[in-house]
Amino acid sequence: MIFNLGTSIRISFGNTHPEQEIKPGCIVIGPLRTMLTYELSPGADAIVVNVKLNGFYRLFKVPANILNSEAFYDPDVLTDKYDVDNLRKDLSRFTDIKSKLRLISDYVAAFVHENEDAIEPLLSGEHYFTTRQ
Repeated sequence: MIFNLGTSIRISFGNTHPEQEIKPGCIVIGPLRTMLTYELSPGADAIVVNVKLNGFYRLFKVPANILNSEAFYDPDVLTDKYDVDNLRKDLSRFTDIKSKLRLISDYVAAFVHENEDAIEPLLSGEHYFTTRQ
């Protein structure tokens, strides 16, 4: 998720020059299969929220693998239970990043679903995928 609280942000995927523009608001991108490149201009204020493993599904109840990895999605369209635009407006009231991150964390925690029992064995093996040799 990208919360854009300032001027437009230019982004691209892979090694291409940022050409697509994200206006103020909130979008969901993913799952990323290539590097996300973004360019912040003066007046930019953005927060990129990265979710890992099954976090996306626990939040949106939508399997991330059905999404186009280079498309922009409105989080309020992915699910009808959020009002992310109001969250973005609340974030704009704060000037310090810690308060903004705390607000996002509290907001997400109120909506995230518990893990299903069947996923626990997979999550316990996460270190196999992140350990560098």
